[in-house]
Amino acid sequence: MKVRDVMTAPAITLGPEACAGDIARSLIHHDISGIPIVDDMGVLIGIVTEADLMLHEAFATPGRRALALVGELVGGYPETWRTKIDGHTAQDLMSFPVVTANPDDTLDDAARRMLRHPCKRLPVVRDGHVIGMLSRHDILRRYDRTDRDIAQDVATLVTQILGDDHRVDATVQDGVVELRGTPLGIDDVDVLTLALAGLDGVVDVIDATAERC
Repeated sequence: MKVRDVMTAPAITLGPEACAGDIARSLIHHDISGIPIVDDMGVLIGIVTEADLMLHEAFATPGRRALALVGELVGGYPETWRTKIDGHTAQDLMSFPVVTANPDDTLDDAARRMLRHPCKRLPVVRDGHVIGMLSRHDILRRYDRTDRDIAQDVATLVTQILGDDHRVDATVQDGVVELRGTPLGIDDVDVLTLALAGLDGVVDVIDATAERC
């Protein structure tokens, strides 16, 4: 499954002149945790997240801000906090460069990218322009499939790999595929097991065919 199959489109975006209040209202209204910032041509230039706005709010009291910030900087937090704390527009508050996804990326690739950086969402970009957003929730949709839906894909794949005259039965229970019967060869089962494990919604494959008993 590709990013384009589960991403939310079109993406909600704002310009660099948007104020903190406008950003907060957009996040709340659309129930999202981050919003891409684009220039006049619609090209991605940054992203503002809930964390960026929380940072602004946490140190917003002038009387205590300087002392509190010194403590956080000594603790190893980035110097970029200073700009965001004093900022009032998306241009000031946004983070950049932005970790993005391509609509043709696999969900596995996108998930690994989120874990490496880490981040909760990825703007989906084509030719520099934001065409959608991919969140952790979007990626987890691949597992929101009924056993019946999975079984249909399993049956198709078994026939494609083993042929029309195969003697293997496959059942699906809570996303777990169990293979029974007599395959033509051990190598066939190895290939089939690997392919089934890659189907969306499959959490495990149990090989109980006669060749392995």
